[in-house]
Amino acid sequence: AYVALATINGNDAATLNKAIDYARKAIVLHPLMTHRFGTRATAGAGEAKNGVAAYYADGNVFFDLFQEGNYDYSEGNTESIWALQNDYAVFHQYGGGNCVNSPRETSAVLRDVTWSDEHRAADNDSIASGPWAANIDDTLYPGGTTCAYLGGRSVGSIAPTSYVITDIWKGDDGDLRNAPCNIRRTFKCLDTKSKWYGKEVPLDELDFTTQKITEYWPQWTKLTPIDDWGYDDIADGGNRSNMYCDQYALRSAETYLLLAEAYLRKGDRAQAAANINVVRERSAAKPVQASAVTMQYILDERARELYGEERRWCTLLRMSDGKSNDGIKSVNAHAMYIARQDYWRGYFTTQHEPITKWNLFPIPQSVIDTNTGHKIEQNPGW
Repeated sequence: AYVALATINGNDAATLNKAIDYARKAIVLHPLMTHRFGTRATAGAGEAKNGVAAYYADGNVFFDLFQEGNYDYSEGNTESIWALQNDYAVFHQYGGGNCVNSPRETSAVLRDVTWSDEHRAADNDSIASGPWAANIDDTLYPGGTTCAYLGGRSVGSIAPTSYVITDIWKGDDGDLRNAPCNIRRTFKCLDTKSKWYGKEVPLDELDFTTQKITEYWPQWTKLTPIDDWGYDDIADGGNRSNMYCDQYALRSAETYLLLAEAYLRKGDRAQAAANINVVRERSAAKPVQASAVTMQYILDERARELYGEERRWCTLLRMSDGKSNDGIKSVNAHAMYIARQDYWRGYFTTQHEPITKWNLFPIPQSVIDTNTGHKIEQNPGW
């Protein structure tokens, strides 16, 4: 709140100092988790679910942050400042919205991806339209086309941009947040009748000429379980649409990045870099030099750390204070229908004029079109 207030008041030092003071108090109370912990971190321990052992050998500390039973401070997660509670027993008894629907909403619909014409000509043994469309061994991949390996019963409502898929990771080899247990970037062909069965499917083998290619992208396992251990409702007829784990409203990794932002607004790049590097060190990422810290760099680091967690819109608005307008610049450079999305080899092309400023939300076009008795003007800048 104080960082946001400071942007209104011209980044005045007194307000920024309050932000720094409160951030430091929060960090003392909520130190980052730096080693593996919790429900899936210990060999031979934990409760199996859906025939899957709890222990996940290829995980890391960032992976553990997003496993059921690990979100709360009371569960040993000191990094957790405020966790929003979800519980399957409560949902099962009372229903309602006590669940997390990110598996359904944020995973790609891999079952609908189709092979390219060139692939079809070369792979005559396959009778399926795509590598995940049919002929899946259900004993190896329970659920078939909606198995956990493919993201469950996904509908692909929310897709990542090229910015978070590729751009922010360039030159950051070894970052634990980009490890396969946290972002699954490649998928093996599951069509047992295809010559490609068991092999990783490169993008070049897929069809880029239709909307179907937008149904293929990496899978953030913080949003979609990496295996059936993450789905509580399968035994009760669930279809791998929802998780029933808690969610973070705030964790102290973000506090460090807010602290870095406050210092940068004061002109202290050295302290800004120092606080960013606490977060980066936890993920075994190389430290950032003070000279490289900008608001855009902080936006990048927030995306690496907080994708799927932060309320990005609020962050972008705060960083569009009429001076640097870094938030607006970031939207113009990266937003799905404003910037090119090179991950899909140019399928998405620029369709909108760049944003120049914003003070108000846009008025929905449907409201403008259906108001026949009086003309409603769009808000400036949209």
